[in-house]
Amino acid sequence: MSRTAIVIVARDPRGAKRRLRDVLTPGQREALSRAMLADVLAACRGTRADVLVVTESRVVARIARAAGAAVHRAEAKGTRACARIGTRVMAGRGASAVLVLPADLPLLRQADVRRLLAAGAREGVVVTADRHGRGTNALLLRPAGAMAALFGPASFTAHVNAACRGGLPLRTPRIAGVRLDVDTPDDLRLLRQKRRLAGPRTAAVLRALD
Repeated sequence: MSRTAIVIVARDPRGAKRRLRDVLTPGQREALSRAMLADVLAACRGTRADVLVVTESRVVARIARAAGAAVHRAEAKGTRACARIGTRVMAGRGASAVLVLPADLPLLRQADVRRLLAAGAREGVVVTADRHGRGTNALLLRPAGAMAALFGPASFTAHVNAACRGGLPLRTPRIAGVRLDVDTPDDLRLLRQKRRLAGPRTAAVLRALD
């Protein structure tokens, strides 16, 4: 493997999105999480890149394998730890670069993933912020070990600062389909407003929620 690999970090949908518990039932949260994961997988697989899903969940592992992705089961807690594990795994398999994405990007399309891959065609770091400009919704490292993933609170600034300290070329593209992740009721309201832009499985779940 000499091209860019994609690492998707996905938590168990059966306990996911707890900050939505006041507006969605556990079953609805699980259905939405599964749908977003399936749409992110489809967007990534459409690029023909090698895709690895890092998860502790047997449910997620089955969904990922059915979509043609590889799976690495990890009990690590949090996006940062899983991103670092996935990056090491794919670097060990010969990936020249790694793109890390969360599984809850309901507006992500294949064209967005291709834009990220193109932005990371040269050595350095590509970081895309969430809609608030604080979190990181995409991180591409070329080479894969260029720096450590720093997902967590204010991670966009943390990634930018780390790249600058390391003297790494930095690109921060604004890509609409990457900016919305769904954690809070406000995120869900915005997703409902943008449902026509959502992936097909996510759109179907949103219709069922009406």
